[in-house]
Amino acid sequence: MTMEALTSELDVQLKLLTFTQGKTKGIVEKANSEGIERHREALRAIVKKVENIKTQIEQAKVECGVEVGELAEWSTGGTTSNS
Repeated sequence: MTMEALTSELDVQLKLLTFTQGKTKGIVEKANSEGIERHREALRAIVKKVENIKTQIEQAKVECGVEVGELAEWSTGGTTSNS
């Protein structure tokens, strides 16, 4: 997968995570334990995808010669940046 494709997929997953997080309050307020568990699993699955894509981007950046310091800065604060 190209860096552009990975970055685009990361952006999609982060938007999906934000959307899903936004539904949390309503789900918890219903106090349905099965619904809460499904929601928790959905959040977990999205976070796992985000972490996987982020790792792929970090690997690609290292392969392209990005310095470890730059990579650490991107990883902690600029998850949607192409640099």
